[in-house]
Amino acid sequence: MSPMIAPSAGRATSRIAASAAAALSLALAPPALADHPMADGRTEGMSPLALALVTGGLALAAVLLVVVIAMLLTRKPSTPEQAGE
Repeated sequence: MSPMIAPSAGRATSRIAASAAAALSLALAPPALADHPMADGRTEGMSPLALALVTGGLALAAVLLVVVIAMLLTRKPSTPEQAGE
């Protein structure tokens, strides 16, 4: 029969240290207060649907702009036509 090997004390110590560090960082973290001017994100006359459509349109335009720039930067240079053919 092989003897039973006890778990190493180093592994348990590192788990305790990691748990203590996580608990300490959570305890010392300040509360997240969403206190900025655009917290609401919309003006009084704008419905949530209109805000969603405008935001979606702006996101689509940004993606299209990135795709066009990527296509322009990665295209192969044009080769001049050979004269005489």
